[in-house]
Amino acid sequence: MRVNMALQTNSTYRGDIIKNQSITYYPGNYPIVAVKMSKPPKCNLFFDTPMGAYNNSNNNHGILYTSDGGKIYFWNLATGTLGTTKLSTTSGTTLSWIKFKIADAELTAAQKSAGTTYYDVSWVGTFASEAALRASVTLNYTPIAFSFPSGSFSHPGILHNSADLGRIKNFVNTQFGLPYQSYLKLVASPRASSSYTMQGPFALWTRTGANKTKIEDDCKAAYFNAHMWNITGNTAYRDKALQILNAYASTSTGTDGAGDAQLNGLAGFLFVNAAEIMRYTNSGWSATNIAQCETMLKNVFYPVMQDFKPRAHGAWDAICMETLMAVAIFTNDIPMFNKVGNYALNGEGNGSLRWYFLSSGQAEESNRDQAHTQLALGALNNVAEMAYKQGMEILYTSFSKAIKTGFEYTAKYNNGNSVSYTTHYDYCEVNLNDYTPEAISATERGVYRPIYEMAFNHYVVRKNGTMPYSLTAKQNLGPEGESMYADHPGFGTLFFYSGTNAATTSAVKTENALDMISSSSGAQVYYASGNLKVQGWKASTQIQVALIDLSGRVIQRFASSTNDTGEATYALNKPADGIYIVKVVDGEKSLNIKLAIY
Repeated sequence: MRVNMALQTNSTYRGDIIKNQSITYYPGNYPIVAVKMSKPPKCNLFFDTPMGAYNNSNNNHGILYTSDGGKIYFWNLATGTLGTTKLSTTSGTTLSWIKFKIADAELTAAQKSAGTTYYDVSWVGTFASEAALRASVTLNYTPIAFSFPSGSFSHPGILHNSADLGRIKNFVNTQFGLPYQSYLKLVASPRASSSYTMQGPFALWTRTGANKTKIEDDCKAAYFNAHMWNITGNTAYRDKALQILNAYASTSTGTDGAGDAQLNGLAGFLFVNAAEIMRYTNSGWSATNIAQCETMLKNVFYPVMQDFKPRAHGAWDAICMETLMAVAIFTNDIPMFNKVGNYALNGEGNGSLRWYFLSSGQAEESNRDQAHTQLALGALNNVAEMAYKQGMEILYTSFSKAIKTGFEYTAKYNNGNSVSYTTHYDYCEVNLNDYTPEAISATERGVYRPIYEMAFNHYVVRKNGTMPYSLTAKQNLGPEGESMYADHPGFGTLFFYSGTNAATTSAVKTENALDMISSSSGAQVYYASGNLKVQGWKASTQIQVALIDLSGRVIQRFASSTNDTGEATYALNKPADGIYIVKVVDGEKSLNIKLAIY
């Protein structure tokens, strides 16, 4: 059946399906009402009756995508209401008519030009359960299994394991290159001070009013002081982190129940990371207080996040996932860990890896704004990193390395380049009103968030790949500092760079033109604006520098330099994009540095 829609005065379209005939529903036997149709993705959809619309509102349907390119929209009459009336599950309810109302439909310019102002309806039916509905159709994807292997979690093992914490400490002790510059930003934050004044604790976590900022600052202070305790061994930092953790663990009972309660996970994620560090760094945190913290985390966050947030933009889902996975690891809850991992791969919501990215790397929120796109990228990367810390790389590799492709697409656009774009709608089709399906959003373009170091570290430093656009974003951002609000961990150049520290070896490979390389003096090299720069090398005589390819062929030699200032700049005849070796010789000392040039 084809439904022709009528143009409305507000330039949207309207076209309803109505059955003007008495029908009796038995929600106890067949609660699911479903319709397969090709309605416009951006509209207001109601299941309407004489008793009122389902749950007295619109866009509250479930949705299934089928293998033939179709979509099925469904409602559960056993769990919802018609208007404000809950239907009986022991007897039938007779309705004189039912209507699938399609209102405020927004069509693309191409649809209007082609005269495609209609949609098709394949069938309407009822089912004994959602499982029965699913069994009757073939979905357009095959779920990917995610299951923690036998054994127990590794600790510490949220964002930082023991090797990470040792490396971070070593970077600071040796004042090593850009990680040390990132550390200087950390110590400059008042929230990284052992004299920070806690502003809470609060019984209810909230995203509104003055308490929102106070909670965020307290959580950041706990996380930053935990790192400072690890780095310095100063018990004042230990005491500050534990003061905050114990105060909230003994006071907080939940969230205030506001509509965006799930977003409390942003601060909560930092809180859990702080707790994990303090628990496994010989801080003397008592077993009683740790148990109290575990209970608080599950009571505050799991109730509002257990179903994730599929009917909102993907960043909401991603925040739920990162928080719950962190809580799962801290509380040694393997079922919760698996639940998050499975949703990350297969969840029917905007934030799962399956649906958040197109194959090009375009993100679900690319057409919303660049701030929320980067917010979701950072959170999804956190989820993948936590799973990796527990021995599971699947979230980093799935869907042709969707996280990597997403970072590169977003970095490319924010660096000022043009990108391909495909008209795209939110997965659940709930008519979110803050995005433009037909165009990428330039809002906050070029405003980089401190998220690039972690992804680059995995795909390039660990896995020997390339991420040229993320590399440029890192260069534009500089050593990562503190995140706005509590949106990200921040200080990624210190926290997440995993190249070998020069204090332990004289020849260190790095894949990153901005990364820190290979000299006990903390030398670094990078390519920028047509120049090759060598920094941090105090020459005893003169340094000699050459660029060679991976076969050993000399591409360009540069004039020798005394480099007493700690920096030498050489004009580079830019070769073809790729990986090269920069050879630096100072008397009897020499250094080979792997450098990406793009």
